[in-house]
Amino acid sequence: MDENPHSTVPYVNYSIIGLNILIFIFEISLPIQSLKLFMYNYGVVPARYFSPSLVSGFNFTSDPLIPFLSSMFLHGGWLHIIFNMWALFIFGDNVEDKLGHLNYLLFYLGTGLIAGMTHAIFNYNSVTPSIGASGGIAWWAHIGGFIAGMGLLSLFKKTGN
Repeated sequence: MDENPHSTVPYVNYSIIGLNILIFIFEISLPIQSLKLFMYNYGVVPARYFSPSLVSGFNFTSDPLIPFLSSMFLHGGWLHIIFNMWALFIFGDNVEDKLGHLNYLLFYLGTGLIAGMTHAIFNYNSVTPSIGASGGIAWWAHIGGFIAGMGLLSLFKKTGN
C-alpha cells in the first residue's frame, strides 16, 4: 500500500487507471486476429514512420498521430497491466498531488508522447507495436519518458510548493 500521504483526491490518476482497465477489458474481448490489428493500428509501430516499405503489406486504418496517444493505454497481457497500474497507483497520486490535477494530466500525456516518439526514433526499423502506460515496452521509451519528465516537471509544478 502507498504510505506517502496526499492532500487531494487523485481524480486524474484514478481516471487514467480506470481508462487503462476499461481498454484492457476491451482488448481481451477481441478475437486474436482483431487484437493484432488493433495493436498495430493503435500501438506505435516505428517502421510506419521511418521505414514504410517494411510495413507496406499492412493497411493502417488509424491516423498516423493517434498511436502516440493511444499506445499509452494499451497493454500486452495481465502482468503488463497489473504492474503498470500498480506503479501508477503507488506513485501517480503523489505526483498529481504535487503538480495539481490538470498539470498532472498534461505531464502524464506529455511524457508518454515524448517516450513514444523517442522509441520510434531509436527503433526506426521496428515493425513491433510499442504499447503500455509506462511509455512503451522498449527501454528507449522509458529513457525518453524519464528525460521528458525531468524536462517538463518544472513547467507543471504547482507554485508555492
